[in-house]
Amino acid sequence: MTVLALHGAVANGAAWLGVQRALGDAMHVDAPDLPGHGARRAERFALEPVIAELIARATAHAARGPLLLAGDSLGGYLALAVGGRLDVPLLGVVAGGCTYALRGLTGAAARLTLAADALAALDGERAAARFFAGVLRREAGADIGDAIVARGLNVGMRGATLRALLGHDTLADVRAIRAPVTFVNGSRDVPIVWQTKRFAAAAAHGRAIVVPGVGHGVALLRPEAFAAALRALGP
Repeated sequence: MTVLALHGAVANGAAWLGVQRALGDAMHVDAPDLPGHGARRAERFALEPVIAELIARATAHAARGPLLLAGDSLGGYLALAVGGRLDVPLLGVVAGGCTYALRGLTGAAARLTLAADALAALDGERAAARFFAGVLRREAGADIGDAIVARGLNVGMRGATLRALLGHDTLADVRAIRAPVTFVNGSRDVPIVWQTKRFAAAAAHGRAIVVPGVGHGVALLRPEAFAAALRALGP
């Protein structure tokens, strides 16, 4: 069984090391770097080409055996988009940090957060990367934080990927998925956690898990909880 695991903005595929360890040998985790991130830092991130690339990757995995999709933050939005368009068997999707509609009034509110890009512009990318690196090491543990940093942080991708997602209808993606969908959010991830039940209700087979005392990024902060959600969808 394969889990195609998609990381959040700024980070890279090493963000899934904790979940990989929690799963052990139960599942093979394919955690690629997305365009603009890690080893693919020089590549442009464009939403539709990324989705098409991931559909091809997921389809290749499904041809070899059972497939699960997993994603956190940016990766969660992408996992839902891929899951809604796949034409091959899918066991399910586990998505974290993505139950926030990025269109309409809430999409307009999300635009205001693009001001966070000023951190890189004012202090310089190196200073911003050092800040994020410190947060990763503190929250995810030194070894995983170091692994993510070693593969490369791209602070500018936070704003770039949000701009790419603005206006995208993620709820339509959720409605198109026939397989079970589990949403995993941290209780402190406001306002994303407020819309968890709304997204779960939109799914044909939806489930909502709220992990207490955790903010954004359950796959990084509580990998055991995220791994448990994946195991629950296994055969």
